[in-house]
Amino acid sequence: EPVYSIYKKEKDKNNTNSYDKKKWVVVSNLNNNGYRLLTEAEWEYAARGGSFSEGTRYSGSDDPKIVSWYKSTSKRLSHPVGSKSVNELGLYDMSGNVSEWCWDKFSPVYYRKSSSINPEGAEKSSFRAVRGGNWSLSSKYITVFSRSYQGPDMKNALLGFRIGRSNPGN
Repeated sequence: EPVYSIYKKEKDKNNTNSYDKKKWVVVSNLNNNGYRLLTEAEWEYAARGGSFSEGTRYSGSDDPKIVSWYKSTSKRLSHPVGSKSVNELGLYDMSGNVSEWCWDKFSPVYYRKSSSINPEGAEKSSFRAVRGGNWSLSSKYITVFSRSYQGPDMKNALLGFRIGRSNPGN
């Protein structure tokens, strides 16, 4: 079942959405079982190792050199996925290498007041959440709890994405 419905917006008479030159709207139904971007909460749960978490600072270790490509180890390049160790769920590169887009709109204070069970992200924002950090950052910024954001039209060699599927039966 498709998760996303995409359509073109009607012309904005007040030009209130000037950041979105293409005027596209994407509506999601995260309960459908198609492939999609992870929510920020799903991303963090997976990066921390899910129910098998050992509480590490980086995804799979407290030593970033074991699990990630970052400023001190990357030689200013992204690297093939899987060339470092996995986390507790068998996932690679959730700390460092490339930052990963999440579905959620970004708010710096959202998690201070959101539900602690599968929060859905800020209702309004001009930015999307980005998690994991990338090869250009110091180890301080590639932890499982570090958060960042980008404008929805940003593209560069530091950004990527991870897809998942909902499992409505569980």
